[in-house]
Amino acid sequence: MAIRTQTAGGASDGESVLHVLVSAPDLHATIPLPAAGQLIIGRDDDAQIRILDPRASRKHACLHIGATIEIEDLGSVNGTRLGTLQLPAHQRVPLAVGQALLIGGTTLLLQYQWIAVRARTHGHFYDRLVEECARCDGESEVSFGLVRIHLPPAVDTKTTVDAMGLVIRPGDLLAIYAPREYELLLPDSGLAKCEEIAARIKQVLDKLSAGAKVGQAYSPRDGVSPDALLARACADLRGEGAQVEGVVINHPLTRALYEKAALVAKSNASVLILGETGVGKEVLARTLHDKSPRAQQVFLAVNCTAIGESTLEDQLFGHERGAFTGADRTREGLLEAADGGTLFLDEVGDMSLGMQAKLLRAVELGEIIRVGSNQVRKVNVRFIAATNHDLDEDIERRRFREDLYHRLAVVELRLPPLCERKEEIEPLARQFLRALAQANNRPVSDISPAALAILLAYDWPGNVRQLRAILDQAMIFCPGDTLTPEHLPVEKLTGTPQALPPSPLDAVADGDVPDEERTRILAALAKCAGNQKRAAELLGTNRYALMRKLKELDISRPRARRPPSI
Repeated sequence: MAIRTQTAGGASDGESVLHVLVSAPDLHATIPLPAAGQLIIGRDDDAQIRILDPRASRKHACLHIGATIEIEDLGSVNGTRLGTLQLPAHQRVPLAVGQALLIGGTTLLLQYQWIAVRARTHGHFYDRLVEECARCDGESEVSFGLVRIHLPPAVDTKTTVDAMGLVIRPGDLLAIYAPREYELLLPDSGLAKCEEIAARIKQVLDKLSAGAKVGQAYSPRDGVSPDALLARACADLRGEGAQVEGVVINHPLTRALYEKAALVAKSNASVLILGETGVGKEVLARTLHDKSPRAQQVFLAVNCTAIGESTLEDQLFGHERGAFTGADRTREGLLEAADGGTLFLDEVGDMSLGMQAKLLRAVELGEIIRVGSNQVRKVNVRFIAATNHDLDEDIERRRFREDLYHRLAVVELRLPPLCERKEEIEPLARQFLRALAQANNRPVSDISPAALAILLAYDWPGNVRQLRAILDQAMIFCPGDTLTPEHLPVEKLTGTPQALPPSPLDAVADGDVPDEERTRILAALAKCAGNQKRAAELLGTNRYALMRKLKELDISRPRARRPPSI
């Protein structure tokens, strides 16, 4: 139920939507109410308002929604209270905004929430996305979600945006990516919440028009840079999550690597793939599987970056019913599901030491124990792991177990960054454009020499994934059959570092003479008071490339200096 307000010009500016706020020790959620109908409250899997309170019945109560809101106790075992009043069974009682229902230890409160339904520009969205990536920094436990939405032709976008506004929470950001294309930023949203909102949006869109598509990405699981997240959401939108694109091998380094991989694939040896983020480690892993004797069996992947230890253990090993709160059924983990096939452990260097110890037994002996069980199960799994970490350094600093490293790195393959194999940029770009044209039912775009020169001159800190995201964006703004510089985000792909005067902060570390690059970076950081984003702009690069360079030059990452509080 919603009350719509309008601006002076008559345009819809937002809605005040009636919600039920559900609050319990382990649950805090808001559920929007439909204009009319009934919502069952209880522990049942099919309940529209599902609560896991042990004192709640499976079908405990019912909300009747019409001209008024009424609550009915359905003959529950422990009863329903409206404030201090115990409700009689099977009788409808009016429920007013602000009144609280009590079911065991769970409180349900009827209230209005403001929902903004105005879609912002892509530029505004991208700036917010950059801020979210910088805030999380790839190291924080704080995470967020990104949803891409595609609407079929002839759909009423105004009605659609209003309908999505009923699902979007206060603080979420909806923007227009392109005609009939929208993007949604979900700050402070875990994976479960992101998937829930995306599913609810898909349900809303399906009711309005068939053919709508929804894709999502989750930081830091799917990336920590704006371009990586946009690329992953776009790929998910196109249904490419489980596909492997053709491999471009136009450089001696890549050619030698894939020749070695073809030999390794024939064995069951564990493989460790090293390389920067977005460089194509999963593509190589899938190639190893596809060329192996296990090619007809399952290939499963898990990203270890964004998942806490307990959740990752549950995903890998599964659990028994009753193993923890909410475990109402037995579930096999990925290790059992991949039996006979391949399990790809992406970003394994981010796995906690405790989880590394549990994984070691599975890799070494092929034995697992589900959470909440004491029964040992045998699995036959080939392990392929990948990381952008320097594991030798992590082992030395006791952040990674040496015994697990030796078990995973029976064979070690290292993928070079895209800037070291620029011969592959043009064929990769043309391959991506063919795929994008096919996905969008458009003729394949050519690349003008000027646009290609820009792509070849850029260093691509986000590697192949960033190249794909840039071309995805360029295709949107290319109405003809040739991609030119005006269709590219030239401000991101060009720019040269400005010469900076020597700085007194160009201190010599351990008596070494700083080189020109170190001098320029330190001077930029000093001029920007330690703000890495502004320093990167001053140097004509981006924050993520600067962070990588700080690590290479062993420069401690500064924190921006704030003015003293008054």
